[in-house]
Amino acid sequence: MFKFHCGVFAAVFFVSSAWASDHACKVPEIDVKVRTIQKKNGNLMSRWKILDQIISEYYIIKAVKCTKNKRMMDLNYLNKFLKKSFPGYSFKKKTKWFSAPASNYGHARVFYSEKIPRIFIKESFYLDFKGNVFVNNIFFMIFKKNEIRPNFFELNFAEQKVIKRAKSCMRCHQIVSAQNFLFGKYP
Repeated sequence: MFKFHCGVFAAVFFVSSAWASDHACKVPEIDVKVRTIQKKNGNLMSRWKILDQIISEYYIIKAVKCTKNKRMMDLNYLNKFLKKSFPGYSFKKKTKWFSAPASNYGHARVFYSEKIPRIFIKESFYLDFKGNVFVNNIFFMIFKKNEIRPNFFELNFAEQKVIKRAKSCMRCHQIVSAQNFLFGKYP
């Protein structure tokens, strides 16, 4: 359930690390385990491939716990922004954490509303082979009345701003809308 596609993960990590902020926290056991396995195999396996093999629910739970403060600050800022800019939009439900390839091959969960007006908020994080945990910016999707397509936004807490993301998000979400869980119903 928590498997990465390591080649793509490594490529996405290096591309995205230029805009990623410093890591929020660390799960030190990951670094130790990766180095132990690499040493045992005589450096024949890449650290990214080892990370791909060792990530388990145990490490995800530890990463969720150590990022809690950072994620709460982001969500509090988002709540204030929504109340001011989009009154009437609220979210009451959330999914469990799941593997999220579009989130730097990390893990995400979605907060959402079942009532109209609809909103979907995705918070996510990813791990590196040293055990660093990076919290991604929050993305959210708002369905305005009488509009078929959603409006996409990115919250950048570090810069204290929300950026509208129309084309970059819609390009992928529109293509996969038939199988995309964001366009379906949550359990």
